Amino acid sequence: MEGTGRIRFGDYEFDRQGCELRRDGQRVPLQIQPFAVLAALLERPGSVVTRAELRAKIWPSTVYVDFNHGLNNAVTRLRQALHESADAPQYIETLPRVGYRFIHALEVRESDPGPPAAASRAPMRRFSIAAAGALLVVAAGAGLAYWSALGADATADRRPTDNAEAYDAYLRGLESFERRSKESTRLSIQFLERAIEADTEFAEAYASLAMAYTLAGGNTLVKFMSNDEAHLPALAAARRALELDPDLARAHLALAGVLNQLQPWAPATDLAIEQAYRRALDLDPEDASARLFYGNFLSTRSRGGEAVVQYRVAIALDPLSPSINSRLGMELIALGMTADGLDYLRRTVELDPWQFNAHVRLGWGYLALGELDAAELAFESAERISPNSARSQAGLAFVAARQGDTERAHALLRDVIPLAESIEDPFEVAIVYVGLQDRENSITWLAKTARETRTLHRNGPWGIGAPIYDWLRSDARFAEIERNIAAASVLGPPI
Repeated sequence: MEGTGRIRFGDYEFDRQGCELRRDGQRVPLQIQPFAVLAALLERPGSVVTRAELRAKIWPSTVYVDFNHGLNNAVTRLRQALHESADAPQYIETLPRVGYRFIHALEVRESDPGPPAAASRAPMRRFSIAAAGALLVVAAGAGLAYWSALGADATADRRPTDNAEAYDAYLRGLESFERRSKESTRLSIQFLERAIEADTEFAEAYASLAMAYTLAGGNTLVKFMSNDEAHLPALAAARRALELDPDLARAHLALAGVLNQLQPWAPATDLAIEQAYRRALDLDPEDASARLFYGNFLSTRSRGGEAVVQYRVAIALDPLSPSINSRLGMELIALGMTADGLDYLRRTVELDPWQFNAHVRLGWGYLALGELDAAELAFESAERISPNSARSQAGLAFVAARQGDTERAHALLRDVIPLAESIEDPFEVAIVYVGLQDRENSITWLAKTARETRTLHRNGPWGIGAPIYDWLRSDARFAEIERNIAAASVLGPPI
């Protein structure tokens, strides 16, 4: 059943264009894979959609996951959202080992015309999403934010709050968080604070607010707050979430993020952080976001192989999450698997052309291959998505320096310095001086980066072991920076 109209069945309304499922007028939280399964079944009501067809439509061949587990999990979550069981289905009939069939009567309504799709206004290259099917073309074209990586708790069989206003604001906060840009993270904080105002005992909203503040003030690609600005509200929100529900996986995940990103590093702190991540996974081993953030922790502790394991498990749980695909892509590049990493990053911008992080990472991936023009296009796309970002402008300045356009590199650097200082991120200045091969300023700013952040502690295009620093390795001051980073990266075995 093609078209962009709204489809009613029972108490539910499926809005393809708005990428929403509602029950009695209230939005039903549903991750993108179960939503995609429902869309595929509604295209052919009364007919069998085989498992092979669903695999081709939703799990493209470029993603290596346990498809059977992923599909079974997606259908289970879809049944939970529809409040039915496989034994007595009202909507979805299972044909064992064959596929599924939508069996309920349908009523189709035409959608109201809305504003033009966000991606149609994009000043960047349009991306094909054929591998993910028509559903994802609509989703990406509409600029939809995929909120599954933050909102796994919302897919449970219960609502985390009975307050409709709080719940709606919460879902909007999750959607904004997943976009991973300065602007969307600000919106996420606003929506989550609104959710808490409406329900002051909403544990999931407190946990998610802590995570949003951590993204805003931590050592992240979208950082726009200082550490001091973000630390107290993030810590207070994480603690409140734990007070309200000590067994909430997301609350432990939020606390781990605050300790990891916003507090001074120390070996004892690292042990507490890892314990919090593992506690979150013990409480909910199928939380893809917990796998993602634990992987990020491992990556910055020179444990890239372990990080990749976590990212791959996360992708098996949530194959269409832009954030997970993007982070796995970057980690593969960091481990020398640049071609595979770039494939995941390109896939990310197909899933969500508006994800800032993916374009920045693509830029650095292309730089690892020496493809300056492609890197410049990627950084320009990131800058259009989130203007005046230190990360994208530093990338553009580095490219200009490598292209021999030192005048442009210095002009961009003049803009980068105040941006980087405002968010306490000296690396953005350091990397431009490295591109310019300005030895004194490179050493000064790299030493400052090593003291104040963990950006250089990881492998990859900008980690301390990257080839871009080879011209500095004979300098005793650079060797001292390397020793300090090594001392802070060597920890005991995983607990």
